Amino acid sequence: MSVSGPYNMTQDSQQDAEPAAMAYNNQGTIYMTGVYIKIVNGTTPRNYYTTTADFNTFYRDQLAMPAGYLYSFDPLMSKNPYTNGVAPGRIYASGIVANGSNNPPNAVAVWRTDNGGISWAQPTLAAVNNNAAYVLDKPAVIVSWYSGTRGYVYVAYIKVDAYHQPPQNPQNQLLVARSTDGGLTFVNITPTPIATGYIQGPQILVNPNNGYIYVLWTDYNLNAIRMSTSTNLGQTWSSPETAATGNMLSFVPGDRINGNMKAGSLAMARFNWAANRICVVWHERQADTPPPQIPKADVYYTAKGPRGWQAKVRINDVTTNDQFMPALDFDSTGNLVVTFYDRRDDPNNMLYHLYMAHIYSTGTRLAPTSRVSTFQSDPTEYTGDFPSFIGDYQDLWLQTGFPSGAWYLSGSVGIPSVGDIYGYGIQP
Repeated sequence: MSVSGPYNMTQDSQQDAEPAAMAYNNQGTIYMTGVYIKIVNGTTPRNYYTTTADFNTFYRDQLAMPAGYLYSFDPLMSKNPYTNGVAPGRIYASGIVANGSNNPPNAVAVWRTDNGGISWAQPTLAAVNNNAAYVLDKPAVIVSWYSGTRGYVYVAYIKVDAYHQPPQNPQNQLLVARSTDGGLTFVNITPTPIATGYIQGPQILVNPNNGYIYVLWTDYNLNAIRMSTSTNLGQTWSSPETAATGNMLSFVPGDRINGNMKAGSLAMARFNWAANRICVVWHERQADTPPPQIPKADVYYTAKGPRGWQAKVRINDVTTNDQFMPALDFDSTGNLVVTFYDRRDDPNNMLYHLYMAHIYSTGTRLAPTSRVSTFQSDPTEYTGDFPSFIGDYQDLWLQTGFPSGAWYLSGSVGIPSVGDIYGYGIQP
């Protein structure tokens, strides 16, 4: 595999974190687009975007804030890459808008762009919460590629129980909203929550062959990645099934990894149409670091095919220090690239590189894991109101033909001096 970059996507002195990635061929020009959190002056989180076609000319700005909201965060992206269906070529970014950690109102916002990410429309609010007992959190967005619902937009999100935190057994709720008009309006298609309990981090997928919808999440009480399926456009959902179990890291202070870094176990998932598999990665506590030790983390993969869920596979090929926050995508053969943050090169288990693994859809490695980034990042360089905060995830997106073969844009927090988002092209 070959790597190009790094390309500094943000280039400023502010704290940048939690990048989502997307690429799109807009009338013959392939744009690489990232949406990320910028912690303005160390205090105010806002979602920003950065877009380029050549890594020399960049379009950068803040995503528009809806009236009445001060902050935005938790970005993820999806798109309709087709020339038909609802809103052909449109790219979407989901996120949370709020006025404080527990202050209503808070809402799930969905932004959209029709020119490859050069400019973005005002957001639509897919869900709004005015009840101080709850906080909306962690939205994930997907666009259906199925011919019967092509261009439909689905957003899964968590309604967090603000009054009860572990060990008080919080009753968070998992809900889904849908748009059939290109993100202009949304309706809640889950009047009854898909799941409740101490749950977080939804991912939502659509099978392009039949339109089935899959929602995955982490259940910290069960120490499991769980999934529910709708075969009728969200009218009903199956009973939850278990994709994998493990020593999941939650978001309580005692589960933070070295450097007081928040690193809860959140799944990242893709429907791998080339292999006809649901593919999932996450990190969890290494078995040899039981509480109350500061946990170390490993990265795992599982997939569901026609025969059901396979046994999970550890992705990192060494267990030295922390490996955490994985992302994944696949190529036309069904093979995958998994990127993750890795502290193996620092004996003090603090600085991290971006590493990658090239795997079959079964999780078997095609080659040893290898380093992507050219410098180590130091999370302790981040101070202010969000010390050591690099986000809860990073992202990876395949784009064929940029400039040839299969290429990916991966988000990496780079802190040789300040703290920017860096992109890398990875060619298997």
